[in-house]
Amino acid sequence: ASVRRDQKQPQEAERLYRQAIRIYEQLGARSSSALAVPLRNLGVLLMEQGRMDEAGPLLGKAVHLAEKNRKSNPEQALIVLRSLIRYYQSVGDFDKASEFEEKALEIMAR
Repeated sequence: ASVRRDQKQPQEAERLYRQAIRIYEQLGARSSSALAVPLRNLGVLLMEQGRMDEAGPLLGKAVHLAEKNRKSNPEQALIVLRSLIRYYQSVGDFDKASEFEEKALEIMAR
């Protein structure tokens, strides 16, 4: 999916990200931080397409999953948080962006 995104094939990238999400969910990874990766990637892809109403919930779910495991994988949590911060900045919700910036700073301080 990432290769297709880099090749400027967003529809194929979206299809593959959604397929990866379905596979993770079918394998029981609904609460896994591994699921956060394709959720975040799809959310970013949708943001790039201006599909903010679809991107927000995906990024929110990715953050929720990444935060559950941030002690074992702080880098992933930070990457996902930064994507959600960019989302909130893009939609003009600077209070929410600030809220998540504080969480990112907490992770960086550890």
